[in-house]
Amino acid sequence: MANKRGRPKIVFDLKQVENMGYFHASYETMACLLGCSEICIRDRMNDTQSDFYKAYKKGLNSMKMKLSEAQLHSAIENKNITMQIWLGKNYLGQVENPLGDEEDDVSALFDGWDD
Repeated sequence: MANKRGRPKIVFDLKQVENMGYFHASYETMACLLGCSEICIRDRMNDTQSDFYKAYKKGLNSMKMKLSEAQLHSAIENKNITMQIWLGKNYLGQVENPLGDEEDDVSALFDGWDD
């Protein structure tokens, strides 16, 4: 059996890592708060099978769900028209097309102008 060399692997509080994911903390911020190097953070984040990566992503996705919930609440409950339009474009694929489907070629606007 081979001897392992180097420093022992740092053990992080995964709940703290999850909270950092919730706030979309940068590698620099995480390294500072966790007391390690940015290289260490980068290495853990590059290992998509690690508990560290999974905890960070769990926090990040939790924040995204909360943000989406707040946007929907603003659009539906508060009747925020701007938010309704934005959500329609982004979630429903709606577009602004003042010419209608049959006239979506801009060149059609200029037909006959040369006469």
